[in-house]
Amino acid sequence: MTNAPIILTLDCDMYSSDPKTPSCALCYILDPKLRNNLCYVQFPKKFRGVSQNDIYAEELKNPFIINSGCFFVRRIFFESPSSFESPNLSKLSSNQINERCIQSPEVLELAHLVAGCDYENNTKWVSRVAFYGDVPINLLDVLNQIKRWSVGPLEVAFSKYSPITSGVRSMGFLMGFAYAHYAFWPIWSIPVTVYAFLPQLALINGTYIFPKVWDALFIVYMLLFLGAYGQNLVEFLLGGGTFGKWWNDQRMWSIRVVSSLLSGSMEFILKCLGINSSLSFNVTSKAIDEEQSKRYKQELFEFGVLSPMFVPIATAATVNLVGFIYGVMEIWRWGGAWEHVFAQMLAAGFGVVNCWPVYEAMALRNDEGKLPPKLTFLSLSLALLLCSFVHLFC
Repeated sequence: MTNAPIILTLDCDMYSSDPKTPSCALCYILDPKLRNNLCYVQFPKKFRGVSQNDIYAEELKNPFIINSGCFFVRRIFFESPSSFESPNLSKLSSNQINERCIQSPEVLELAHLVAGCDYENNTKWVSRVAFYGDVPINLLDVLNQIKRWSVGPLEVAFSKYSPITSGVRSMGFLMGFAYAHYAFWPIWSIPVTVYAFLPQLALINGTYIFPKVWDALFIVYMLLFLGAYGQNLVEFLLGGGTFGKWWNDQRMWSIRVVSSLLSGSMEFILKCLGINSSLSFNVTSKAIDEEQSKRYKQELFEFGVLSPMFVPIATAATVNLVGFIYGVMEIWRWGGAWEHVFAQMLAAGFGVVNCWPVYEAMALRNDEGKLPPKLTFLSLSLALLLCSFVHLFC
């Protein structure tokens, strides 16, 4: 749609906060030391109206390319990476865009100005946010947004442009698999959903699937668990986050995986099978409701509506709680059994602590944001059915 050598991509619900943002991007794009290997310049995605501890993990503290607020060099869409090294950049695309217009005296004068070593004198360098957006304050809107985001990567992952095939050939093995991590991101729903149910159901059935506390393999499990969460915490804090925001971030990661990522993966499979080919793009609602806004500021999870997306969340919360209680009873009755059930108790207990807002919404709240009684009853019934199934067939 444009012959411009630089393209800005921006979400439709985001807006510019600093008119000097293009000049900042040009500092890098027109730098003669960088330009041959530079593909894009991305600005952090910032939001207004985030709650104190960001209960829905909407600040996106973990860095990755999200396209919004990103200045792309247009030639990267038409050339292979090897051609970036060529000094002859006159043929930028299939449209034969000539670069000489960029090298006009007027443009070069401006480029030299913004790239100069004294450009930031008497200014607060990068003190103004480039782009802002508003966050949804409703849990269902957050989950629907993540579900929509999950379908796109899968469409790329299983296309001829898959990072594993096309990506590895054009970018190399390591970079291709690095992009594959994001392309196959929704598939995390499979192992995490298994971990949300299997250890707890096994605990209810009296089956031990993890090694005993004194086994060497148990140390491996603990090192992997503590190492992964510890690394994530350190990176989050170094990125300007707080412990409270990190806790909500890892909690929402688990909630998103068993709900929106799982739902998005199922929709993609149905679409591939031709069963559901009417998937549409819906902009996430950012409408402000006074009561919802009040509960959001109080950092209460907003359920309040009948949605199938809440069913796996509430069911997993119930199974984790029942499994933890069964584990406590097992230790109470047999004493020495604790070394067998400790790892599964740890998984169930961690789930219980993370699911506290769900228990509140199911049983302890009376406001409009609580989990609807129909969904509570359905989730309890499914949890009971799963537990009964395990006792009957295992």
